[in-house]
Amino acid sequence: MKSIPLYEKRGYDLRISTFANGENPDPLTVCPTGNPTLKNAFLKGWHSITGVRLEVEARVLNSKNTVRSLPRGRIR
Repeated sequence: MKSIPLYEKRGYDLRISTFANGENPDPLTVCPTGNPTLKNAFLKGWHSITGVRLEVEARVLNSKNTVRSLPRGRIR
């Protein structure tokens, strides 16, 4: 059986990734399990993040996915 903290983390991470992709699905439709206990853990993780934190995490995730065109350092 999968652990409850794992499903809380999956809910948290899936919420960030779907928000970063510009989607806002219903959490019950994207929940990976039908087990009521694990579903509650997933929803707890999904709803544990606040709006501002969600936006910050999504921006960080998107910045990791982009390639920086300018090199770091000073160019003379």
